[in-house]
Amino acid sequence: MNILFVSLMQGSPWGGSEELWVKVASEFLANNHKVFFCVKKWVDINDKLRKLEERGGIGLYREPPGSKKKSLVERVARKLLRKRRKNGTEWDIIENIEVDYVFVNFGGNYDILCHEGLVTFIKKKDLKYSVLLQFNTENSPLPDLERFMVKSFFLNADILFFVSKRNLEVYSRNLVEKFNNAIIVNNPVNSEYLHLLPFPEISLGLNMACVARLETSIKGQDLLIEALSADVWKKRNWSLNFYGTGVDYNYINDLISFYQLNDKIKLLGYEKNIEKIWIDNHILVLVSNSEGTPLSLIEAMYCGRGALVTDVGGNSTLISENYTGFLVSSQNITLIREKLEIMWEQKKMLEKYGLNANEKVRLVNKLNDHMVIYNSIYKSR
Repeated sequence: MNILFVSLMQGSPWGGSEELWVKVASEFLANNHKVFFCVKKWVDINDKLRKLEERGGIGLYREPPGSKKKSLVERVARKLLRKRRKNGTEWDIIENIEVDYVFVNFGGNYDILCHEGLVTFIKKKDLKYSVLLQFNTENSPLPDLERFMVKSFFLNADILFFVSKRNLEVYSRNLVEKFNNAIIVNNPVNSEYLHLLPFPEISLGLNMACVARLETSIKGQDLLIEALSADVWKKRNWSLNFYGTGVDYNYINDLISFYQLNDKIKLLGYEKNIEKIWIDNHILVLVSNSEGTPLSLIEAMYCGRGALVTDVGGNSTLISENYTGFLVSSQNITLIREKLEIMWEQKKMLEKYGLNANEKVRLVNKLNDHMVIYNSIYKSR
């Protein structure tokens, strides 16, 4: 079987949404299938993609037309090429490969609307395909024409994989369709490298961690900072550590200064060692407006930490109020402040919530769902 994996992730070189499809691709390689993978071209290729290539995977790195990274000579050459090929797009790179099946990983709600070339490739070659949907915005209806296009792409798919039941429900509402070709799967976590960690002494101060890319429009770091800028919080003994990188680093840094919280809030960058994060912090705080099921939440729970999260995506399957943490009903500054206040009042319970979280995630999170995808595709070919 020749299979093409396509990741439509555009915003950053790597994220939790990439982990699952890479594990599925590795499984196909391990079983002697020919694997192609097509991702956006970045200056630094992630090590896990390099490893796919070392094992025999064929990497196809697309660069959208008009990219600023191209030199003048490259842009002129590209323009001439597109004149020769009237329909030339970033998807030219897959035009001549021979595959039997396509696996598409969505990074955003309706990515396929921006990639007509991929849809054309699938239709032209009459290929079976599956879609992995990692992310959804709670209220994101589409105009009728776009809704029809996305719905048609989903209904014609062999299988739709969703990373939470809530994601499926939101897509069903937004697209006004019940998808009978849907399967719920979990994103992977390297639990063998994560252990139940000792709980830090909380009498020395409450340490909160926000582990997410620095993209406020989705992850809500700006609202979290504003919520903690109230006078009552400035008088308390606490810290908030941001772990991650992203487009809003400068904005977040400026906000911290604007609210005069430099002594309490730190930008610590990307931390590869998950346990290093949780040996020092008491609770995950993540006030996103949309999610799949955040890998950072699963990792925190494996390390014995509860969380304060918004009720989006699969968060409510893992976080139960006053048991494994705290749920904010929506991304609203008043509601965030109210829930932070409750958390502060119950801070002596956080160690117990963390132990409950560890038990919960081990019960709920299946670690081999890449095999669910592999077996489902293999049987359907």
